[in-house]
Amino acid sequence: MISEICNAITLADTAQKIGKGISKWEYYLNRFRKPLRIAVLGESGSGKSCFLNSFGGKEYSGESTRFIEPFIYILPTGQRIEFFDCPGQATYRNERQKIKTRILNGHFHAIINVVCYGYNESEGTNVKVFRTGTDEVAQKYLTDNRKFEIRQLKEWIDDINSQTKLRWILTLINKADVWYEEEDEVMNYYKNGEYSQLFNGIERFCTLHYIPYCSTISPFGGKPMILHISENDKRKLHFNVVKSIQKFILNVR
Repeated sequence: MISEICNAITLADTAQKIGKGISKWEYYLNRFRKPLRIAVLGESGSGKSCFLNSFGGKEYSGESTRFIEPFIYILPTGQRIEFFDCPGQATYRNERQKIKTRILNGHFHAIINVVCYGYNESEGTNVKVFRTGTDEVAQKYLTDNRKFEIRQLKEWIDDINSQTKLRWILTLINKADVWYEEEDEVMNYYKNGEYSQLFNGIERFCTLHYIPYCSTISPFGGKPMILHISENDKRKLHFNVVKSIQKFILNVR
């Protein structure tokens, strides 16, 4: 308990230094509130684990998540978030069903669904990822992966209703470093296309957000790519997600 209090004091000082305008007393109260539970879902290779690593989770090993892995993140305001990283592979659907059951039973406050406009990293060969003899990603590869995103979204979205007690669903559009030049097209796809149509009616009881993100700036598919985002842009996107989560917390109190 003493170490917890010392950590709280240190983090409270940090929160004030970065200009959050929060008092130490309010920070202490937030620090010891029950954590808000957020399920992190998404197709395999979308970058869920890298996203959580950018929030200070365990170092990403490069291996796909096989089991539900929780970790605590502390916001600058002191509020604790308990993220649950869920496996995305089709073969681990039964593992995801455990989280779905808890969601339907009202045990989660929010969902972050991680997508990447089809730029999912493939664990197997990259032969079909790129057009033959080029570094250009094949459109069929991207289109097929977006279909997989839809398939996995349908696993849980149809069962979400007002009784679920979910208050907030964030579609986190990851890997902005490779698609940012097409930002308008990408954002329109998720906010107005086939993906968003699956959310029809949910906005009556659950706030929906669509936010671009970049967990890490790195080559795609093991090949150098033309990057359209800087480290400074990456930090801004991260801050935007943190700010969005903080606003959500204020609304659910």
